[in-house]
Amino acid sequence: MTKTAARVVLFFFWATACLLVFSYSTSPLYVEPGGMYDSSIFQFMGKNWLDGYVPYRDLWDNKGPLVFLINAAGYALTGNSLGVFILQVLSLATALCLAHLLLREAFAPASATLLTLVAALALVNVMEEGNLVDEYCVPWLMLSCWLLYRWAKFAGNSQQTKHPAGLATVYGITTGVCAMMRPTIAMGLCGALLVVVTTLAWHRQWRNLLANAAMFLAGFAVFIAPFLFYFWQTGSWDDFWFATFGFNLDYSNSPVMRSVGMTSHQIGSALKSYLNCYAMLAVAVVMLACSRRRLYAALWLAAALVLTAWYLHGTPEPHYAQASWPFFAVALVELKGIAQERSTALRRLAHTGMAALILLTVASTANEAMSLRGVNHGASGVNTAYAELLKDLPQNERKSVVGYNCSIDLYTRHNVMPCYSLFGGQEKGARLSDKYRSKLLGQLNSQKAKWIVVNTRNEVDHITPVLRNHYSLVKQVACFDLYRRN
Repeated sequence: MTKTAARVVLFFFWATACLLVFSYSTSPLYVEPGGMYDSSIFQFMGKNWLDGYVPYRDLWDNKGPLVFLINAAGYALTGNSLGVFILQVLSLATALCLAHLLLREAFAPASATLLTLVAALALVNVMEEGNLVDEYCVPWLMLSCWLLYRWAKFAGNSQQTKHPAGLATVYGITTGVCAMMRPTIAMGLCGALLVVVTTLAWHRQWRNLLANAAMFLAGFAVFIAPFLFYFWQTGSWDDFWFATFGFNLDYSNSPVMRSVGMTSHQIGSALKSYLNCYAMLAVAVVMLACSRRRLYAALWLAAALVLTAWYLHGTPEPHYAQASWPFFAVALVELKGIAQERSTALRRLAHTGMAALILLTVASTANEAMSLRGVNHGASGVNTAYAELLKDLPQNERKSVVGYNCSIDLYTRHNVMPCYSLFGGQEKGARLSDKYRSKLLGQLNSQKAKWIVVNTRNEVDHITPVLRNHYSLVKQVACFDLYRRN
Protein backbone atom coordinates (compact mmCIF):
# COMPACT_ATOMS: atom_id res chain seq x y z
CA MET A 1 0.00 0.00 0.00
CA THR A 2 1.40 3.42 -0.94
CA LYS A 3 1.74 6.19 1.63
CA THR A 4 -1.04 8.16 -0.06
CA ALA A 5 -3.40 5.18 0.06
CA ALA A 6 -2.49 4.59 3.71
CA ARG A 7 -3.34 8.19 4.55
CA VAL A 8 -6.70 7.91 2.81
CA VAL A 9 -7.49 4.74 4.79
CA LEU A 10 -6.41 6.48 8.01
CA PHE A 11 -8.67 9.45 7.29
CA PHE A 12 -11.55 7.11 6.49
CA PHE A 13 -11.23 5.28 9.82
CA TRP A 14 -10.69 8.52 11.74
CA ALA A 15 -13.82 10.01 10.14
CA THR A 16 -15.76 6.90 11.14
CA ALA A 17 -14.52 7.06 14.74
CA CYS A 18 -15.33 10.76 15.08
CA LEU A 19 -18.82 10.40 13.66
CA LEU A 20 -19.57 7.36 15.81
CA VAL A 21 -19.05 9.56 18.87
CA PHE A 22 -20.38 12.94 17.74
CA SER A 23 -23.11 12.30 15.14
CA TYR A 24 -25.58 10.91 17.64
CA SER A 25 -28.58 11.27 15.32
CA THR A 26 -27.18 8.63 12.94
CA SER A 27 -24.45 6.81 14.87
CA PRO A 28 -25.20 3.13 15.63
CA LEU A 29 -23.83 3.73 19.15
CA TYR A 30 -26.88 5.74 20.20
CA VAL A 31 -30.37 4.35 20.81
CA GLU A 32 -33.32 6.74 20.91
CA PRO A 33 -31.13 9.83 21.48
CA GLY A 34 -32.63 13.07 22.76
CA GLY A 35 -31.91 16.55 21.44
CA MET A 36 -32.63 15.65 17.80
CA TYR A 37 -34.66 17.83 15.45
CA ASP A 38 -33.19 18.83 12.10
CA SER A 39 -31.52 15.49 11.37
CA SER A 40 -34.75 13.64 12.10
CA ILE A 41 -36.63 15.89 9.70
CA PHE A 42 -34.04 15.40 6.97
CA GLN A 43 -34.22 11.63 7.36
CA PHE A 44 -38.02 11.75 7.39
CA MET A 45 -38.11 13.90 4.25
CA GLY A 46 -35.55 11.72 2.46
CA LYS A 47 -37.22 8.43 3.35
CA ASN A 48 -40.62 9.66 2.21
CA TRP A 49 -39.17 11.16 -0.98
CA LEU A 50 -38.24 7.57 -1.85
CA ASP A 51 -41.85 6.58 -1.16
CA GLY A 52 -43.26 9.13 -3.62
CA TYR A 53 -43.84 12.19 -1.47
CA VAL A 54 -42.61 15.43 -3.04
CA PRO A 55 -40.58 17.75 -0.77
CA TYR A 56 -42.24 21.11 -0.02
CA ARG A 57 -45.50 20.19 -1.74
CA ASP A 58 -46.33 17.18 0.47
CA LEU A 59 -43.84 17.61 3.32
CA TRP A 60 -42.38 21.03 4.08
CA ASP A 61 -39.14 22.19 5.64
CA ASN A 62 -37.09 25.36 5.19
CA LYS A 63 -33.85 23.73 4.03
CA GLY A 64 -32.69 23.13 0.49
CA PRO A 65 -33.49 19.85 -1.28
CA LEU A 66 -29.92 18.55 -1.48
CA VAL A 67 -29.90 17.43 2.17
CA PHE A 68 -33.17 15.53 1.59
CA LEU A 69 -31.63 13.89 -1.48
CA ILE A 70 -28.58 12.79 0.52
CA ASN A 71 -30.81 11.30 3.20
CA ALA A 72 -32.93 9.60 0.53
CA ALA A 73 -29.75 8.08 -0.91
CA GLY A 74 -28.75 6.88 2.55
CA TYR A 75 -32.09 5.18 3.11
CA ALA A 76 -31.91 3.68 -0.37
CA LEU A 77 -28.59 2.09 0.62
CA THR A 78 -29.63 0.40 3.87
CA GLY A 79 -33.26 1.26 4.58
CA ASN A 80 -32.35 3.11 7.78
CA SER A 81 -30.07 5.82 9.21
CA LEU A 82 -26.98 3.61 8.80
CA GLY A 83 -26.95 4.52 5.11
CA VAL A 84 -26.92 8.22 6.02
CA PHE A 85 -24.05 7.56 8.43
CA ILE A 86 -22.06 5.89 5.63
CA LEU A 87 -22.53 8.96 3.42
CA GLN A 88 -21.44 11.19 6.31
CA VAL A 89 -18.24 9.16 6.64
CA LEU A 90 -17.53 9.52 2.92
CA SER A 91 -18.16 13.26 3.11
CA LEU A 92 -15.92 13.80 6.14
CA ALA A 93 -13.15 11.54 4.81
CA THR A 94 -13.17 13.52 1.54
CA ALA A 95 -13.00 16.79 3.47
CA LEU A 96 -10.02 15.47 5.46
CA CYS A 97 -8.17 14.48 2.28
CA LEU A 98 -8.69 18.00 0.94
CA ALA A 99 -7.61 19.53 4.25
CA HIS A 100 -4.43 17.47 4.01
CA LEU A 101 -3.73 18.89 0.56
CA LEU A 102 -3.99 22.41 1.95
CA LEU A 103 -1.86 21.63 5.01
CA ARG A 104 0.80 20.09 2.76
CA GLU A 105 1.34 23.58 1.30
CA ALA A 106 3.26 24.44 4.47
CA PHE A 107 3.90 21.26 6.47
CA ALA A 108 5.83 18.03 5.97
CA PRO A 109 3.72 14.92 5.23
CA ALA A 110 3.76 13.52 8.77
CA SER A 111 2.96 16.87 10.38
CA ALA A 112 0.20 17.55 7.85
CA THR A 113 -1.33 14.15 8.58
CA LEU A 114 -1.38 14.75 12.35
CA LEU A 115 -2.85 18.23 11.89
CA THR A 116 -5.52 16.79 9.60
CA LEU A 117 -6.59 14.46 12.41
CA VAL A 118 -6.87 17.46 14.72
CA ALA A 119 -8.77 19.33 12.00
CA ALA A 120 -11.45 16.62 12.13
CA LEU A 121 -11.97 17.45 15.81
CA ALA A 122 -12.43 21.12 14.90
CA LEU A 123 -15.39 20.06 12.76
CA VAL A 124 -17.11 17.38 14.79
CA ASN A 125 -17.18 19.40 18.00
CA VAL A 126 -19.62 21.86 16.39
CA MET A 127 -21.76 19.41 14.39
CA GLU A 128 -24.31 19.10 17.23
CA GLU A 129 -26.56 16.13 16.37
CA GLY A 130 -24.86 15.44 13.02
CA ASN A 131 -26.37 15.04 9.54
CA LEU A 132 -26.96 18.78 9.29
CA VAL A 133 -26.71 20.80 6.09
CA ASP A 134 -23.39 22.45 6.90
CA GLU A 135 -21.31 19.27 7.12
CA TYR A 136 -22.10 18.21 3.55
CA CYS A 137 -20.83 21.57 2.27
CA VAL A 138 -17.42 21.46 3.98
CA PRO A 139 -15.64 19.30 1.36
CA TRP A 140 -16.57 21.85 -1.30
CA LEU A 141 -15.66 24.79 0.92
CA MET A 142 -12.28 23.21 1.71
CA LEU A 143 -11.62 22.55 -1.97
CA SER A 144 -12.45 26.17 -2.81
CA CYS A 145 -10.18 27.48 -0.03
CA TRP A 146 -7.30 25.32 -1.26
CA LEU A 147 -7.75 26.62 -4.82
CA LEU A 148 -7.91 30.22 -3.58
CA TYR A 149 -4.70 29.66 -1.62
CA ARG A 150 -2.99 28.23 -4.70
CA TRP A 151 -4.08 31.21 -6.80
CA ALA A 152 -2.87 33.74 -4.21
CA LYS A 153 0.44 31.88 -3.97
CA PHE A 154 0.89 31.92 -7.76
CA ALA A 155 -0.15 35.56 -8.04
CA GLY A 156 2.26 36.57 -5.28
CA ASN A 157 5.21 34.67 -6.74
CA SER A 158 4.75 35.59 -10.41
CA GLN A 159 3.13 39.02 -10.14
CA GLN A 160 0.46 37.68 -12.52
CA THR A 161 -2.94 38.61 -11.16
CA LYS A 162 -5.02 36.64 -13.68
CA HIS A 163 -7.29 34.09 -12.09
CA PRO A 164 -7.81 30.76 -13.95
CA ALA A 165 -11.43 30.73 -15.11
CA GLY A 166 -11.67 26.99 -14.56
CA LEU A 167 -11.34 27.51 -10.81
CA ALA A 168 -14.38 29.77 -10.89
CA THR A 169 -16.42 26.77 -12.04
CA VAL A 170 -15.56 25.03 -8.77
CA TYR A 171 -16.57 28.13 -6.81
CA GLY A 172 -19.85 28.19 -8.72
CA ILE A 173 -20.56 24.54 -7.96
CA THR A 174 -19.67 25.12 -4.30
CA THR A 175 -22.08 28.04 -4.13
CA GLY A 176 -24.74 25.89 -5.80
CA VAL A 177 -24.20 23.13 -3.21
CA CYS A 178 -24.64 25.69 -0.42
CA ALA A 179 -27.70 27.24 -2.11
CA MET A 180 -29.38 23.84 -2.25
CA MET A 181 -28.64 23.35 1.46
CA ARG A 182 -28.77 26.76 3.17
CA PRO A 183 -27.57 29.70 1.03
CA THR A 184 -25.84 31.55 3.87
CA ILE A 185 -23.27 28.75 4.22
CA ALA A 186 -21.49 30.29 1.20
CA MET A 187 -21.13 33.74 2.80
CA GLY A 188 -17.45 33.27 3.67
CA LEU A 189 -16.62 32.06 0.17
CA CYS A 190 -18.46 35.04 -1.30
CA GLY A 191 -16.35 37.37 0.86
CA ALA A 192 -13.14 35.82 -0.49
CA LEU A 193 -14.42 35.96 -4.08
CA LEU A 194 -15.12 39.66 -3.63
CA VAL A 195 -11.38 40.10 -3.08
CA VAL A 196 -10.65 38.15 -6.28
CA VAL A 197 -13.06 40.36 -8.23
CA THR A 198 -11.59 43.54 -6.72
CA THR A 199 -8.04 42.40 -7.51
CA LEU A 200 -8.86 41.66 -11.15
CA ALA A 201 -10.73 44.95 -11.52
CA TRP A 202 -7.89 46.93 -9.89
CA HIS A 203 -5.44 45.50 -12.42
CA ARG A 204 -7.93 46.04 -15.27
CA GLN A 205 -8.13 42.36 -16.12
CA TRP A 206 -11.61 42.85 -17.56
CA ARG A 207 -11.53 39.97 -20.01
CA ASN A 208 -10.28 37.57 -17.34
CA LEU A 209 -12.91 38.88 -14.91
CA LEU A 210 -15.67 38.31 -17.47
CA ALA A 211 -14.43 34.78 -18.20
CA ASN A 212 -14.41 33.99 -14.47
CA ALA A 213 -17.92 35.38 -14.02
CA ALA A 214 -19.19 33.25 -16.92
CA MET A 215 -17.58 30.08 -15.58
CA PHE A 216 -18.84 30.74 -12.05
CA LEU A 217 -22.39 31.14 -13.30
CA ALA A 218 -22.01 28.04 -15.47
CA GLY A 219 -20.92 25.92 -12.50
CA PHE A 220 -23.71 27.31 -10.34
CA ALA A 221 -26.37 26.78 -13.01
CA VAL A 222 -25.29 23.25 -13.93
CA PHE A 223 -25.58 22.15 -10.32
CA ILE A 224 -28.93 23.69 -9.43
CA ALA A 225 -30.66 23.15 -12.80
CA PRO A 226 -31.79 19.54 -12.09
CA PHE A 227 -33.45 20.64 -8.85
CA LEU A 228 -35.22 23.54 -10.55
CA PHE A 229 -36.49 21.26 -13.30
CA TYR A 230 -37.74 18.64 -10.85
CA PHE A 231 -39.73 21.06 -8.72
CA TRP A 232 -41.15 22.82 -11.78
CA GLN A 233 -42.21 19.47 -13.25
CA THR A 234 -43.85 18.28 -10.02
CA GLY A 235 -45.87 21.47 -9.57
CA SER A 236 -44.05 22.48 -6.39
CA TRP A 237 -42.13 25.41 -7.84
CA ASP A 238 -43.61 28.08 -5.55
CA ASP A 239 -43.32 25.88 -2.46
CA PHE A 240 -39.66 25.16 -3.30
CA TRP A 241 -38.73 28.82 -3.70
CA PHE A 242 -40.57 29.90 -0.57
CA ALA A 243 -39.06 27.15 1.58
CA THR A 244 -35.50 27.53 0.31
CA PHE A 245 -35.28 31.31 0.01
CA GLY A 246 -38.49 33.20 0.90
CA PHE A 247 -39.04 31.81 4.37
CA ASN A 248 -35.39 32.22 5.30
CA LEU A 249 -35.51 35.88 4.26
CA ASP A 250 -38.61 36.31 6.40
CA TYR A 251 -36.80 34.51 9.21
CA SER A 252 -33.72 36.76 9.13
CA ASN A 253 -35.79 39.96 8.82
CA SER A 254 -38.48 39.03 11.33
CA PRO A 255 -39.05 41.53 14.19
CA VAL A 256 -39.36 38.46 16.42
CA MET A 257 -35.76 37.43 15.68
CA ARG A 258 -34.45 41.00 15.91
CA SER A 259 -36.05 41.43 19.32
CA VAL A 260 -34.49 38.26 20.72
CA GLY A 261 -31.13 38.94 22.35
CA MET A 262 -28.42 36.37 22.94
CA THR A 263 -28.45 34.70 26.33
CA SER A 264 -25.25 34.27 28.34
CA HIS A 265 -25.26 30.59 27.34
CA GLN A 266 -25.53 31.51 23.65
CA ILE A 267 -22.72 34.05 23.98
CA GLY A 268 -20.49 31.41 25.56
CA SER A 269 -21.46 28.93 22.86
CA ALA A 270 -20.67 31.45 20.12
CA LEU A 271 -17.26 32.18 21.63
CA LYS A 272 -16.42 28.46 21.64
CA SER A 273 -18.05 27.42 18.37
CA TYR A 274 -16.65 30.22 16.21
CA LEU A 275 -13.03 29.72 17.32
CA ASN A 276 -11.91 29.14 13.72
CA CYS A 277 -13.42 32.45 12.61
CA TYR A 278 -11.74 34.38 15.40
CA ALA A 279 -8.42 32.63 14.74
CA MET A 280 -8.64 33.46 11.04
CA LEU A 281 -9.43 37.10 11.75
CA ALA A 282 -6.48 37.39 14.13
CA VAL A 283 -4.09 35.66 11.73
CA ALA A 284 -5.23 37.84 8.81
CA VAL A 285 -4.59 40.99 10.81
CA VAL A 286 -1.06 39.81 11.65
CA MET A 287 -0.51 38.93 7.99
CA LEU A 288 -1.13 42.54 7.02
CA ALA A 289 2.24 43.28 8.63
CA CYS A 290 3.91 40.92 6.15
CA SER A 291 4.02 42.80 2.86
CA ARG A 292 4.46 39.68 0.71
CA ARG A 293 1.37 38.03 2.22
CA ARG A 294 -1.17 40.86 1.94
CA LEU A 295 -3.17 39.22 -0.84
CA TYR A 296 -3.60 36.15 1.37
CA ALA A 297 -4.54 38.45 4.26
CA ALA A 298 -7.20 40.21 2.19
CA LEU A 299 -8.74 36.89 1.08
CA TRP A 300 -9.04 35.41 4.54
CA LEU A 301 -9.91 38.65 6.31
CA ALA A 302 -12.84 39.23 3.94
CA ALA A 303 -14.02 35.61 4.21
CA ALA A 304 -13.85 35.53 8.02
CA LEU A 305 -15.35 39.01 8.47
CA VAL A 306 -18.35 38.33 6.23
CA LEU A 307 -19.08 34.93 7.74
CA THR A 308 -18.65 36.07 11.35
CA ALA A 309 -20.69 39.25 10.90
CA TRP A 310 -23.52 37.40 9.16
CA TYR A 311 -23.90 34.69 11.76
CA LEU A 312 -23.39 36.86 14.83
CA HIS A 313 -25.93 39.47 13.71
CA GLY A 314 -28.68 37.02 14.70
CA THR A 315 -28.79 34.09 17.08
CA PRO A 316 -25.94 31.81 15.97
CA GLU A 317 -26.36 28.07 16.33
CA PRO A 318 -23.15 26.12 17.04
CA HIS A 319 -23.48 24.01 13.89
CA TYR A 320 -23.41 27.14 11.71
CA ALA A 321 -19.71 27.29 12.57
CA GLN A 322 -19.04 24.25 10.38
CA ALA A 323 -18.96 26.67 7.45
CA SER A 324 -15.83 28.20 9.01
CA TRP A 325 -14.06 24.84 9.36
CA PRO A 326 -11.62 25.42 6.43
CA PHE A 327 -10.26 28.38 8.39
CA PHE A 328 -8.66 25.94 10.84
CA ALA A 329 -6.34 24.55 8.16
CA VAL A 330 -5.87 27.95 6.49
CA ALA A 331 -4.92 29.58 9.80
CA LEU A 332 -2.30 26.90 10.50
CA VAL A 333 -0.82 27.20 7.01
CA GLU A 334 -0.64 30.98 7.24
CA LEU A 335 0.83 30.86 10.76
CA LYS A 336 3.50 28.54 9.40
CA GLY A 337 4.27 31.16 6.75
CA ILE A 338 4.47 33.90 9.38
CA ALA A 339 6.85 31.71 11.38
CA GLN A 340 9.32 32.01 8.51
CA GLU A 341 9.46 35.82 8.72
CA ARG A 342 12.65 37.53 9.85
CA SER A 343 11.01 39.19 12.83
CA THR A 344 11.62 37.20 16.01
CA ALA A 345 8.42 38.61 17.52
CA LEU A 346 6.36 37.42 14.56
CA ARG A 347 7.92 33.97 14.67
CA ARG A 348 7.15 33.62 18.36
CA LEU A 349 3.63 34.88 17.82
CA ALA A 350 3.08 32.37 15.02
CA HIS A 351 4.29 29.39 17.05
CA THR A 352 2.20 30.48 20.04
CA GLY A 353 -0.84 30.89 17.81
CA MET A 354 -0.49 27.41 16.31
CA ALA A 355 -0.13 25.82 19.73
CA ALA A 356 -3.08 27.77 21.14
CA LEU A 357 -5.39 26.89 18.22
CA ILE A 358 -4.57 23.18 18.46
CA LEU A 359 -4.88 23.03 22.26
CA LEU A 360 -8.15 24.96 22.32
CA THR A 361 -9.58 22.69 19.62
CA VAL A 362 -8.64 19.52 21.50
CA ALA A 363 -9.97 20.90 24.81
CA SER A 364 -13.23 22.03 23.23
CA THR A 365 -13.71 18.63 21.59
CA ALA A 366 -13.10 16.81 24.86
CA ASN A 367 -15.67 19.04 26.56
CA GLU A 368 -18.20 18.38 23.81
CA ALA A 369 -17.64 14.63 24.05
CA MET A 370 -18.30 14.74 27.80
CA SER A 371 -21.56 16.61 27.22
CA LEU A 372 -22.89 13.76 25.06
CA ARG A 373 -23.01 11.30 27.94
CA GLY A 374 -26.67 12.08 28.67
CA VAL A 375 -27.86 11.97 25.05
CA ASN A 376 -28.52 8.23 24.79
CA HIS A 377 -32.16 7.34 25.55
CA GLY A 378 -32.83 11.08 26.04
CA ALA A 379 -36.08 10.91 24.03
CA SER A 380 -37.54 7.87 25.79
CA GLY A 381 -39.93 9.92 27.97
CA VAL A 382 -41.42 11.75 25.01
CA ASN A 383 -41.82 8.56 23.01
CA THR A 384 -43.50 6.83 25.94
CA ALA A 385 -46.03 9.68 26.04
CA TYR A 386 -46.61 9.46 22.29
CA ALA A 387 -47.13 5.70 22.49
CA GLU A 388 -49.69 6.04 25.28
CA LEU A 389 -51.48 8.83 23.44
CA LEU A 390 -51.76 6.93 20.14
CA LYS A 391 -52.18 3.35 21.29
CA ASP A 392 -55.93 3.22 20.55
CA LEU A 393 -55.73 5.05 17.22
CA PRO A 394 -57.23 2.87 14.43
CA GLN A 395 -54.70 1.75 11.84
CA ASN A 396 -56.76 3.13 8.96
CA GLU A 397 -56.72 6.62 10.54
CA ARG A 398 -52.98 6.94 11.09
CA LYS A 399 -52.58 9.00 7.92
CA SER A 400 -55.13 11.50 9.16
CA VAL A 401 -52.93 12.85 11.95
CA VAL A 402 -50.83 15.94 12.49
CA GLY A 403 -48.69 17.00 15.43
CA TYR A 404 -48.59 20.63 16.46
CA ASN A 405 -45.20 21.73 17.83
CA CYS A 406 -44.34 18.04 18.31
CA SER A 407 -41.00 16.38 17.64
CA ILE A 408 -40.52 14.35 14.50
CA ASP A 409 -40.47 11.17 16.64
CA LEU A 410 -44.25 11.34 16.58
CA TYR A 411 -44.13 10.23 12.94
CA THR A 412 -40.92 8.25 12.67
CA ARG A 413 -41.39 6.00 15.70
CA HIS A 414 -45.18 5.61 15.95
CA ASN A 415 -46.39 4.65 12.48
CA VAL A 416 -48.30 7.83 11.65
CA MET A 417 -48.03 10.18 8.66
CA PRO A 418 -48.89 13.87 8.73
CA CYS A 419 -51.83 14.82 6.54
CA TYR A 420 -50.59 18.42 6.23
CA SER A 421 -47.33 19.51 4.62
CA LEU A 422 -46.61 21.75 7.62
CA PHE A 423 -46.04 19.01 10.17
CA GLY A 424 -43.71 20.46 12.84
CA GLY A 425 -42.56 23.70 14.49
CA GLN A 426 -45.72 25.40 13.28
CA GLU A 427 -46.05 28.07 15.96
CA LYS A 428 -42.50 29.32 15.47
CA GLY A 429 -42.91 29.38 11.69
CA ALA A 430 -46.17 31.33 11.96
CA ARG A 431 -44.52 33.96 14.14
CA LEU A 432 -41.60 34.39 11.75
CA SER A 433 -43.36 34.57 8.37
CA ASP A 434 -46.71 35.99 7.27
CA LYS A 435 -46.83 33.69 4.25
CA TYR A 436 -46.13 30.65 6.41
CA ARG A 437 -48.86 31.73 8.83
CA SER A 438 -51.38 32.08 6.00
CA LYS A 439 -50.46 28.66 4.64
CA LEU A 440 -50.70 27.11 8.12
CA LEU A 441 -54.11 28.59 8.89
CA GLY A 442 -55.38 27.40 5.51
CA GLN A 443 -54.33 23.83 6.28
CA LEU A 444 -55.67 23.87 9.84
CA ASN A 445 -59.03 25.28 8.80
CA SER A 446 -59.42 22.64 6.10
CA GLN A 447 -60.06 20.18 8.97
CA LYS A 448 -58.46 17.42 6.92
CA ALA A 449 -56.80 16.05 10.07
CA LYS A 450 -59.07 13.79 12.09
CA TRP A 451 -56.55 13.69 14.94
CA ILE A 452 -54.27 16.45 16.23
CA VAL A 453 -51.54 15.94 18.84
CA VAL A 454 -50.68 19.23 20.56
CA ASN A 455 -47.57 19.92 22.62
CA THR A 456 -48.94 22.32 25.25
CA ARG A 457 -45.48 23.09 26.64
CA ASN A 458 -45.06 25.56 23.77
CA GLU A 459 -47.34 28.39 22.69
CA VAL A 460 -50.37 27.29 20.65
CA ASP A 461 -51.99 30.62 19.77
CA HIS A 462 -52.58 29.91 16.08
CA ILE A 463 -54.27 26.54 16.52
CA THR A 464 -56.40 27.38 19.56
CA PRO A 465 -59.41 28.80 17.63
CA VAL A 466 -59.43 25.75 15.32
CA LEU A 467 -59.38 23.35 18.26
CA ARG A 468 -62.10 25.27 20.07
CA ASN A 469 -64.46 25.31 17.09
CA HIS A 470 -63.86 21.98 15.36
CA TYR A 471 -62.15 19.48 17.69
CA SER A 472 -62.71 17.79 21.06
CA LEU A 473 -60.07 16.84 23.62
CA VAL A 474 -60.05 13.07 24.13
CA LYS A 475 -56.83 12.31 26.00
CA GLN A 476 -53.98 14.00 27.89
CA VAL A 477 -50.57 12.47 28.60
CA ALA A 478 -47.89 14.60 30.23
CA CYS A 479 -47.74 17.85 28.22
CA PHE A 480 -49.41 16.34 25.13
CA ASP A 481 -53.12 16.60 24.26
CA LEU A 482 -54.91 14.45 21.68
CA TYR A 483 -57.86 16.05 19.85
CA ARG A 484 -60.43 14.39 17.57
CA ARG A 485 -62.38 16.19 14.87
CA ASN A 486 -66.06 16.76 15.79
